[in-house]
Amino acid sequence: MNRRSPPTAVATAALPCATISAAVIAAKVPVVLVSGFLGAGKTTLVAHTLANRQGRLLGFVVNDVAAVNIDASLLVDASAAEGEDDRDELHMVTLEDGCICCERSGELLPCVEKLLLSKAQSADPRPFDAIIIECTGLAEPNRLRTAFENPLSPFAHVLDQVELTSVVTVVDAAAFQAHYESLARYWGGPL
Repeated sequence: MNRRSPPTAVATAALPCATISAAVIAAKVPVVLVSGFLGAGKTTLVAHTLANRQGRLLGFVVNDVAAVNIDASLLVDASAAEGEDDRDELHMVTLEDGCICCERSGELLPCVEKLLLSKAQSADPRPFDAIIIECTGLAEPNRLRTAFENPLSPFAHVLDQVELTSVVTVVDAAAFQAHYESLARYWGGPL
């Protein structure tokens, strides 16, 4: 299988559908899940990756539990700060008003499919170098990981084109010890 190396701190995914050329489908695009507590810095990490993509073509799925996706707005602003040419290359699907691993769990692969289809219809012939999925601060990454491992999924055509390569968990180092100790107290001993 022909594989591209994923960019540093980012991974990629490939395109579904019969409208996509065989050359594009030949290599799976890596996918990176970015998880972490609320306020840990997930959006900051993703915005930094967007601002420093150095010509890489990235796709984004941004999930927010709120009805208004503030994280997506911040990424649009980060893209606009790069300049007029780069802003045209922002490929993003948003999922608001619910957690992608809980009440909106069936919508992860349809969002990836929507992203891949919009890319296939764009004027840019290049495949994605990576797809980055920013989860909510409430998401359980293991539940999301399993969505990419089900060969019987109704979205197997999407799974044929993408591969989950990384799960990145962002940790607020300043608050980690306090969170850890509170969990230890809750469970009645060391974790």
